[in-house]
Amino acid sequence: QYKNRWLDENSPELAPVVAFYDSLAALYPTDEDLCYLRANAHYYKGVEYAFANDDVEAFRHYLGALGVMRQFQAWDEHPYAKRFIALTYTRLSEILYSFGLYDNAMEACQQATTYFENDADLAAMMRYEAHIYQAEKEYDKALACFGQAKDLAPLGVDDGELALGAKLFEMQQYDSAYPHLKRAFASGDPIARVDAAAKLSEICRVNGKADEELRYTRFYVESSMRET
Repeated sequence: QYKNRWLDENSPELAPVVAFYDSLAALYPTDEDLCYLRANAHYYKGVEYAFANDDVEAFRHYLGALGVMRQFQAWDEHPYAKRFIALTYTRLSEILYSFGLYDNAMEACQQATTYFENDADLAAMMRYEAHIYQAEKEYDKALACFGQAKDLAPLGVDDGELALGAKLFEMQQYDSAYPHLKRAFASGDPIARVDAAAKLSEICRVNGKADEELRYTRFYVESSMRET
């Protein structure tokens, strides 16, 4: 694996690989290629733990990968190394986001943005920042991020439905907000679904749609109880 630089999440159990690279690095601490492979070993061990839903161990190995990469300032000039660092910060941000540590998630996300260089990567990070702002109910900032991402690299679908619907809801433009919130509720993002359900329940209450109000209220309450 060292010779062929072949490592991915489908590799065999990676603990021996990580230990092997760590032991080599102790002998050859200034070998840049070796240290880059060592960082990759930690990264993919983190991926392995992430697939096993062990976010704490995944987080520890992602931090290990960053620790290795920080040893060589010269890597700031190599596109492949910069993108690797950015991806590692992205993984850290996702774990922090899943634990509801939104400020820390945003900090890691913005670190990733400083290393990404192509428009598609930057747009993806802008959309991710927008989702964090949505979770914090800062809808104006979320809309701005979604707009910047759309300018950089448009997607076939608009993923800013919750931010737009929530903004219209705040302005009490319920009829205009309703279809956007419905699409947000149908999305796969659990935080967006819960937020949209709370607002849809209120719109249905105002409009006298008791059955629909009950459905959204029940979803919101059950989701909140599971989170607690």
